[in-house]
Amino acid sequence: MAVFHIEREVLDFVVLTRVFGEVDLNAMDDLRQAVDTALALATAPFPVIIDLERVTFLSSTGLGELVLATRRARELGCELRLVATGRAVARPIEVTGLDAELDVRPTLADALAPRAAVL
Repeated sequence: MAVFHIEREVLDFVVLTRVFGEVDLNAMDDLRQAVDTALALATAPFPVIIDLERVTFLSSTGLGELVLATRRARELGCELRLVATGRAVARPIEVTGLDAELDVRPTLADALAPRAAVL
């Protein structure tokens, strides 16, 4: 079992939060606090990125928290991007259809890239 923990750093103006281990009910308070802190540190128009590549399990409660975090970010005028390609995270997001609501990127480099201009 991978131990749950979170690391955060600010890259220029982008707040990057890396999540490790199992995201289950026991991790919710820590995850919520980490996301809230990241959103408080955010500087629009720069995104907040949550890197989930090292997550080994994502519960339905964890999925729900990611949806709520995305909504809170929108309310604050901020963009929340997720990095998730591992089966433990990508599969539950796809199966539930939440890939239509969550901004999921395949790599950290893609998540760090500026949003394409709308013409």
